[in-house]
Amino acid sequence: MPSVSGDKTLNPESTVILQSSERFDEIAEYDPLTGNYRFLSKSCNREMVPIRIAGSYSRLGGTIVSLYWKNEDLFLSIGNREFKITPDVYSSLTQEGDHQTFRLTNKQDVITVFTRPCSEISAHLDPTPFVGDEDYDFLLFVHHVLTEEGRRERVYRN
Repeated sequence: MPSVSGDKTLNPESTVILQSSERFDEIAEYDPLTGNYRFLSKSCNREMVPIRIAGSYSRLGGTIVSLYWKNEDLFLSIGNREFKITPDVYSSLTQEGDHQTFRLTNKQDVITVFTRPCSEISAHLDPTPFVGDEDYDFLLFVHHVLTEEGRRERVYRN
């Protein structure tokens, strides 16, 4: 499990800034080298607001899942494991009984599997025309980024 820390364990040279997928006001400084996060409120840390967002994250049960750019590479972090998203890496997302299962694969090899109860997925009835299911299900968002043509190259690019 990644740890939440103060400034002492974050390396400013390797830190990326991530936007919470659940709370617009929340961002995180994440150090992929140490796996440490520091969570901040944008409204209480206005000096952080103009900083370029490298990706986003969500708390899924007790696990933090992040999708972000570091240098010129896209990465997925699940808990304390980081995966480089190369052109031959894809995902599958299935519902098996009362659990949702996310699989990250490289050709035919399974790289990692993440399972969570479906009860953790919030069901929202939002009449806004541009709001979709992936706005409430971070794993569905990640899955779409990895499987829809051209989307992984565009995600989080300003």
